[in-house]
Amino acid sequence: NIANVETLALLRSGSVTDAGSGAVSLSATSSSTSTAKARPKFGVSGESVGIGASVALNLVDDRAEAGLDLGASLVNAGAVSLSATTAHAMTTEATAGATGGSVAVAPAVAVAISNVHALATLDAGPATAVGSLAASASATGGATTTAAGAAAGSVSIGVAVAITLADHEAEAWSARNLVATGAVSFAATMGSTTLSDAVAGATGAPDSAAGNVDSQAAGERSFASSTQAANGGGGSGASSAPSASTSSGSVSVGAAVAVNIADASARA
Repeated sequence: NIANVETLALLRSGSVTDAGSGAVSLSATSSSTSTAKARPKFGVSGESVGIGASVALNLVDDRAEAGLDLGASLVNAGAVSLSATTAHAMTTEATAGATGGSVAVAPAVAVAISNVHALATLDAGPATAVGSLAASASATGGATTTAAGAAAGSVSIGVAVAITLADHEAEAWSARNLVATGAVSFAATMGSTTLSDAVAGATGAPDSAAGNVDSQAAGERSFASSTQAANGGGGSGASSAPSASTSSGSVSVGAAVAVNIADASARA
C-alpha cells in the first residue's frame, strides 16, 4: 500500500492577494487510514518442503499545509487565520504459515513508513501587515506494525521482521516580518503513537541467514524507503536504528526482529 496524501490551503509563490481590509482564513484538514495485510493460504503441505512467506509494505506520506508560500504577498488583511490539521492511522500486518513433511520455512516481513506533517506557516517574503494572526498546526500519527511467522514440520524456521519508521511533525511559524495591530499567536500540537511487534512462531532462524540482524533490518528499511521515494514519498528519514547487540557483540541470527524508530516534534 502506497499513499501520498496532500491537503493544501495556500497563497502560492509569486501571488499577490488584496484582502480589502477583510478577514482571511486558510484551512487544510485531512483524516485518513491505511491498512496493508499479507496473509498466505494456510494448510499448504508437501512431502519434503513447505514455504509460506508474507511481505506487507505500508508507505504513507501525509501533509496538510495552510499559509503563504515563499514570496507570496498578502496586503490589506484584517484578521488572518491559518489552520492545518491532519490525522493518519496505519495498520501493517504480515502473517506467514506453512506445513511440510520435513522442512517448513515461513518468513513474515512487515514494514511501515509513516510521514505525517501539519504546517501552518508564512514562508519568507515581503513584510505582511495584518489586523491579527492565529496560526495553528495539529498532527496525529499512528502506526502499528506486526509480523508473525508460523510453521510446522520436522524442521521449522520462522523469521518475523516488523519495522516501523515514523516522522510526525507539526509546525506553526513565520519566516517574514509581520506588522499586527492585534494579537498574534502560533500553536503546534502533535500526537504520535507507534508500535512494532514480531513473533517467531517456529523453533528459530537458520544458522545460514544472510547477514546479521542489523543487516536484515537495514535491508528491509532500504527497500521500503526506495520504494516510497520512487512513488513520490519522502522515504524513511535520517534517524538510524540502534544496533542489535549484547555484551558479547552483535546478534547474528534472529527469529523475531522488531524495530521502532519515531521522530516526533511540535514547533511554534
